[in-house]
Amino acid sequence: MFLFIVGCGDNHTVLILEDGTVYSFGSNDYGQLGHSRSRTRPEKVDGLDAHTIRHLACGSHHTLVLNEWGQVFAWGSNSFGQLGLNVSDQIIHTPKMIKILATKQVVQIACGQNHSLALTNGESG
Repeated sequence: MFLFIVGCGDNHTVLILEDGTVYSFGSNDYGQLGHSRSRTRPEKVDGLDAHTIRHLACGSHHTLVLNEWGQVFAWGSNSFGQLGLNVSDQIIHTPKMIKILATKQVVQIACGQNHSLALTNGESG
């Protein structure tokens, strides 16, 4: 299996392999790994098995991934609403689909320190 894409936050790293599986390691103080605790070596992120992930973006303490159908999943710190999940929880430990984007075809994602962006193709689904 070959490495496809790498993303880094302040203290975490996320990898996508050529088959679309996602692995993460590093600090998990804010749930940014998608695991229950910190990892010193790459471990597969659960909850994305039914999806082939094509892109990723990491903020300081959060992670976004984009699947082959243009759906975006987010996890980690939500202290500034940067996950786009419309929840009051400050930390999300497992990948959750951003439902407000579910009717859009997202083609690119990006993260800043405490914010996230999604670029759509302009068509609603």
